[in-house]
Amino acid sequence: MKDWCFSLVLIPIYLATFLLWQQLPSRACFLFGGFSSAVVMSAGFMWAVKHHYFVDKADLVFHAFVILDVIIEGSLYDAARLAGYTFCWQIAEVDFVG
Repeated sequence: MKDWCFSLVLIPIYLATFLLWQQLPSRACFLFGGFSSAVVMSAGFMWAVKHHYFVDKADLVFHAFVILDVIIEGSLYDAARLAGYTFCWQIAEVDFVG
């Protein structure tokens, strides 16, 4: 049976990042919030890799994709505001449900 500790930590960080961006939609908030979240998520990701958390390569890639999504959206302030958050939620669905 899979241990869910990393996913259960990743979900609130991911959601908190987007809630922060919705509540404080400034360029500085996007950059700082995205960078901070990415650092915390990446540290957790490295821990998970070290402890053989992932079931297979696809599981590893899906989790990495969520972190990459935060990095990309955090650095693309104007594009994220125009596109909305639907792409982010679709990625979360694939990672957390799949």
